[in-house]
Amino acid sequence: MTWWQKDQLPAQLPHIPELRNEPVQEKVDLDPFLASVANENYSIFPKYHYELWGLVVSVHHSDVWWDRMHKRASDYLNIKDICVVWGDQNTLPEFYRNVEFSSGQWTCYYSTRDMQAHNLFQGDRFANNHILADDPFIAEQIMASEIGDIIHFKGYLSDYKGRLTQRQTSTTRTDTGNGACETVYITDFNLLHRSNAGWKKVHLLSGWIISLWVMIALTIFFWPIVQEFAGAPSKRGRLRE
Repeated sequence: MTWWQKDQLPAQLPHIPELRNEPVQEKVDLDPFLASVANENYSIFPKYHYELWGLVVSVHHSDVWWDRMHKRASDYLNIKDICVVWGDQNTLPEFYRNVEFSSGQWTCYYSTRDMQAHNLFQGDRFANNHILADDPFIAEQIMASEIGDIIHFKGYLSDYKGRLTQRQTSTTRTDTGNGACETVYITDFNLLHRSNAGWKKVHLLSGWIISLWVMIALTIFFWPIVQEFAGAPSKRGRLRE
């Protein structure tokens, strides 16, 4: 129940005028630089300075157990994909509350059977961002963002290359399909508004409670066995020889 509630898009958005802004993209002339995560080195090739305000509609964590592609590529720099919408129409509840968003290992999708939502959709204000981060503090902020949150980040649209991986970034919001995602090396990340904060706290608390009950149950189950192996007296007593 809490898992479902915490990932619901909000019924209304707070007044954040910047959410209507187009991303800021400016050409840069910077030399490639190195980033290191989990003892893997990556070369970053920055192309544009990039700044975005967006409503998070779907996410993908690269370290989930079923994501085999990142593991095979030793890609620990792309810590998360964040799919967002922005603009006048895509941030209307009439649109996003009637659309299903989902993420794959490198992709973000949307679907709707609602004609009004379909007509409101602006494809050039919908983007999946491959988020690159090697700073632990910035990475922690990124990982804390969830569906329904409003975020703001700065960084560089960048190609990058590792020992077993190489990816290029999109530099326009009008492309679709393979290669249409923005690959962003993050230099600054801010959570402007957290949605469903109460449900997220309850979900976190329930997770801790469940973990505690599992530990208690395992302890009760295995404690007599541990006592037997340790040679400690058992409450069941011993037969006299």
